[in-house]
Amino acid sequence: MFDARAGLTRKGFTLLELVLMLAILAIVSSVIVPVAVGMLKDADRARAEADVQQLATALTRFSTDLKRLPTCAGKDCSRIGLPDSDGLTFLAVGEGDGDLSRSYPAERPGLRPRWNLRANDEPSRGARNNAFNHLIRNDPNADGVIDARDYPRTRPGWQGPYLVSLGPDPWGRAYIATVGAIGPGRRPLSPGAGGWVLSAGPNGVLETAPDASVLGGDDIGVIFDARRLGPERDDARVHRDPSA
Repeated sequence: MFDARAGLTRKGFTLLELVLMLAILAIVSSVIVPVAVGMLKDADRARAEADVQQLATALTRFSTDLKRLPTCAGKDCSRIGLPDSDGLTFLAVGEGDGDLSRSYPAERPGLRPRWNLRANDEPSRGARNNAFNHLIRNDPNADGVIDARDYPRTRPGWQGPYLVSLGPDPWGRAYIATVGAIGPGRRPLSPGAGGWVLSAGPNGVLETAPDASVLGGDDIGVIFDARRLGPERDDARVHRDPSA
């Protein structure tokens, strides 16, 4: 910039110029930042929706091959004691093949019936609830041993892996899939019955009851139905709360 009074070229900006620049930057940011944040939120939700669809398809293919839903075996795997339930009430989907209980989502107070994930998992070996040991690796008892308690490997039998990889939802919490009775006295799920595959959504709180027919709150999920899905048909039904 040339200063006529001094006859010299000076460097830098005047205070007025700086104020104008900051004002322009603030206006641009106020427009761009909300758009970018909205795009990230949409991307997270889209990823979660794709994940639950993929998990629903994997579970129904598993059910088609084995004519049952994932279970574990043995006297130390009987939390509910109902016929054919084998005590395994749900699968958790997260990082690795170990116990995922630290990444279980919370649940909305007053939800009925309750999920009670920590009370309904397998306390002697929490990794039994990890879907990795059922859908990617044939080790339902999470003991690292190939034996008769694993799923049968000859047809009809375990033909996995049913997924290439697994991971938590975009907000770092485990996906939850219903594969058995939730709570004492409830009827176990069986092939041909529907079950939820859920993400607790951005707020990290399950707001959909295990026997609900529509999603609650900001949960993201699908009902998988072994009567409708098979190896050649991937049409898991998305159920949404019409009031949401």
